[in-house]
Amino acid sequence: MARDSSIDTGGATVPKVTEANETATEMTVKQKTDPEIGAVIQLRLQQEERPPITEIMTESGAAKALYSQWELLQVRDGHVYWRLPAKGERPEYLQLVVPAELQKDLM
Repeated sequence: MARDSSIDTGGATVPKVTEANETATEMTVKQKTDPEIGAVIQLRLQQEERPPITEIMTESGAAKALYSQWELLQVRDGHVYWRLPAKGERPEYLQLVVPAELQKDLM
């Protein structure tokens, strides 16, 4: 995946991603069906308010870690991103929560 210019979202910068093999719909499906984090992704897509911890108690450690960062998760165009705060000269920006099966392609 190659990065293009950024997208203005009214505060946070979202890198525009040119996806060689993934359409936007496929990315959403892969986020939602990821065996490690899919349950938290689905909850975040459905609601803004953090659900009770009991809803994810049987999920993976990765899901629980993502759940613990609920306040940093934002939905844009059907995808879940981390909102990373500004630091020094770097502005606030959004980082896509990448499904496990695609992580090797991005790293």
